[in-house]
Amino acid sequence: MTPAGDDGRTAKGKRDRRDFSSDDLTGIVLEEYASTSEDPRTREIQTALIRHLHGFVREVGLTEAEWLAGIRFLTATGQPCADRRQGLIAISIGSRRAGGG
Repeated sequence: MTPAGDDGRTAKGKRDRRDFSSDDLTGIVLEEYASTSEDPRTREIQTALIRHLHGFVREVGLTEAEWLAGIRFLTATGQPCADRRQGLIAISIGSRRAGGG
């Protein structure tokens, strides 16, 4: 990793990941993500998802083991369940219908 300057940023202008508290994590992730999507609407949706997921982790006090179990669940759910539908689509349809989408 590039040494951090006095302002906590690396020579490439990014924050040194070793220099943050858990309270700063959401902002750091959003800052890193900001340049990855060129489409403003996609960026809006994905940054909202990041904020909500980080809020969920804080709200329920998720442990590392629980986080890993959740990642495994989402990975397995994302595998094709049938030729025409993935599990993530199936579990997200209820939320789309509830929201009128």
